[in-house]
Amino acid sequence: MTTVEFQDGEHRDREHRGEHRDEQYRDGGFRELVLVRRAPGDAPAATAVIRVLGQLPGGWEHAWRLDEDGGRIHLRIRPPSGSPAHAVRDWLAEVLTDPALGGWRAAGAP
Repeated sequence: MTTVEFQDGEHRDREHRGEHRDEQYRDGGFRELVLVRRAPGDAPAATAVIRVLGQLPGGWEHAWRLDEDGGRIHLRIRPPSGSPAHAVRDWLAEVLTDPALGGWRAAGAP
């Protein structure tokens, strides 16, 4: 798998093979999410990531990268301190109701 560097400069070349839950905590309070495209005809990753990031609430930190094949979006999201533990999960669930993102789902979700 070839990956594109996160916009914050951090790069990890790690394979993702279905072991993901929809949300994983990482150092610094970031949640790591992976979105996968269901079918090749669904919105391209470059378009989908713009739609996803456009729905981030103000004050949330983020970084992202796309797999070169365009089938996965890797997100690192950190809501402001004091946010509920489920804030990222709730935000993602809402984002994925957007009809333009209908072909995308969180890794590990049916």
